[in-house]
Amino acid sequence: MTDRQPPGQVFVPMHWTDQFASTARVGALVDAKSDPVSGQPALKMAEVHAEPFEMRLHGFFVARKRPGFAADYWAIAPAPDGWRGELGLADEPDDWPGFLRAGFALAARARIETVEDARSGRQAFAVLADGRLVAALYVSPDPVLVARQWAVDLLQQDDLTAARVLAGRPGADRPDPGPIVCSCHGVGGNTIAAAVRAGRHSVEAVGIATRAGTSCGSCRPEIRTLVAAHRLEAAE
Repeated sequence: MTDRQPPGQVFVPMHWTDQFASTARVGALVDAKSDPVSGQPALKMAEVHAEPFEMRLHGFFVARKRPGFAADYWAIAPAPDGWRGELGLADEPDDWPGFLRAGFALAARARIETVEDARSGRQAFAVLADGRLVAALYVSPDPVLVARQWAVDLLQQDDLTAARVLAGRPGADRPDPGPIVCSCHGVGGNTIAAAVRAGRHSVEAVGIATRAGTSCGSCRPEIRTLVAAHRLEAAE
């Protein structure tokens, strides 16, 4: 959710295809018409009615090979050494092992490690082979709290244990960098926020401390927003 979208308007990315999400093609929702003079498609001026999609479970996954889930909603994107994605399930699967084996195309001998919090309804599943992560899925009745960038980074690591993957967050000796802000240097939002709280109160100072924003520069507006937010937080 965001307060940057004017009330009464709906924003939908129009360049997505069904290659990367189950229900991404906005063109399928509106009339296949265009303005006879400008050629603008109808999707830019369509009247819409939107309602929340009630999900029984939210999910986040990382996998070495591209998965194919039979889910009510899914969105997927390439990640270093694999894939990452989000799931939405209207109903909980009756057979979790079967759901995972089919979705991740797991070998019959693959061992699925799992942990469940009965009170919160959160569950985590992990499959490893020779200390490397094959796939992991984290599900929850509410939006999944797993440290996403940390989970993605697990695909590039060796000597992993199931307990470490199932935890869903890094240990105290491995700070979570947060969502990537600077793609050029792989700097996350948490790293930038920590730099601001440590006294780097400008985009340039953050760049000196973390290298964020010192290459192509496209992330500098987002860094500026983080500086403003966490500078105020530090002052309070």
